Amino acid sequence: MAPTRLAAHLRPTAAPAVPMPPASAAVEGWAGPVDGAARLEVLLGDPRDPANPYGRAALWAAGYDALPAPPAGLPGSGRGRPCADGLARALRPLFCRDLALAHAWSIRPPAGAPAPDGAGLLAPAALLASAGGILRTTARIVAGLSRHDPAAGQWHPVLAGLFAELLACESLVALALRSCPRPGCPRPGRPGPRPAAPAAPAGEGEGLEAVVGYVVPQLAGELLDDLELVLNECGFGAASVEQRMLARLAGSREGAGAGWRAARGAQARLARALPRRAGPHPDPATAPAVGGAAVGPAADAAADAAAGVEADLAALFRITVRAPALACGGLTWRALAQSLPATATATACAGDGGDGGGGGGGEGEALVRAGRRLLVEQRALRAASAAAHAAGAGPADPAVRALADRQALLVLAAAVLGVRRAAAGDGPRFLGRSGWALVALGRITERLGLAPVHHAPDPRPGVWQELARRADGGADCDLYATRLLW
Repeated sequence: MAPTRLAAHLRPTAAPAVPMPPASAAVEGWAGPVDGAARLEVLLGDPRDPANPYGRAALWAAGYDALPAPPAGLPGSGRGRPCADGLARALRPLFCRDLALAHAWSIRPPAGAPAPDGAGLLAPAALLASAGGILRTTARIVAGLSRHDPAAGQWHPVLAGLFAELLACESLVALALRSCPRPGCPRPGRPGPRPAAPAAPAGEGEGLEAVVGYVVPQLAGELLDDLELVLNECGFGAASVEQRMLARLAGSREGAGAGWRAARGAQARLARALPRRAGPHPDPATAPAVGGAAVGPAADAAADAAAGVEADLAALFRITVRAPALACGGLTWRALAQSLPATATATACAGDGGDGGGGGGGEGEALVRAGRRLLVEQRALRAASAAAHAAGAGPADPAVRALADRQALLVLAAAVLGVRRAAAGDGPRFLGRSGWALVALGRITERLGLAPVHHAPDPRPGVWQELARRADGGADCDLYATRLLW
């Protein structure tokens, strides 16, 4: 289908120019992520205004080498040093505006300046924000076409799947950012108080940054390819604003460290970490015995540490509250993957956020079946990793890289289950529902080559309705449904 006649009436008209606020409008220091993002969005101005130096026209004309200098008062540039997740939320208007500009202003630290905590995660976070903006624009176009052409409805489940997968990636990035050391947290080798329940410092490839750096560029790249297809089929050719936005984002990915080259490097780090401890960690509750007696203090210490990590994970999943003071080594992907048993079984007990999926063949029950299927896959992957390690396979071996790919997807699934379970209690209403998580896990199981979890009715219409509501109401495609000014 190519309804070019209707597409012309769906393009938004340019809004009148909005006066740029003075630099003092963005306070020096740290004003909090929500207030910081609102101030930054006003500072950047209307992207459709041709006279705006930070608008699309000016940025496209600047290319990648003549971008404007950052204004005074950029979040995180003052005296206050925010935590990584708060900084990413405050900078999201910049991430949504232009990936190349985000790289120049915030992802790449100035010469001689130390990289902030979470610096390796800001490029994936910016890529997701930019991709979410194009997804929202495409959804608004498809929703408008659907009022006149029923054939446009064929794209509803496609965009619903992309939205659910985007939320899955946003969940993973949020957990990685929330687990970054907080300002003032002592680094290894530095004096200072230790957290109550520290995790072991992450070795190379064991931190969530490796999984994020691999999964996000890969899935976001496929999402952008699908959006290009939808826009083409809806009559928006290469000269349209929407396609130019896509091309600009695609051209910025490698330079910003969010392209295929970065993904391959992250996969290699993950593959190097995979064979070291392929088997599961021993359960502290069944600690090895010596002479028929429990180990004693060592077992108690291990149990206390495991309980602390589990509590930290539960707090990390609650994205609307302050992140816990996690160990300075950060959260490892192994710890997140090991949460699959708890999240897969506890999903059955968690409320479904009002989507009617509490049981009896509903979405909640289907989500439990999907989680348990992924748990079986996680156990099989551990055995395969142990076999590959015993056979002497190295990180460059294609079989080991394939195992790393599967492990990354399972960590992504654990993030989805954990965030959804926490939101079912007192989090964002849509995130607490089972529908989006079921669609996201369905796409993950498909990528893993596993049999799908069948569910009737299809949850994708509900996910599409949420996406269309956000596109029409000016809300972001992030975990928080943040209200947007432009």
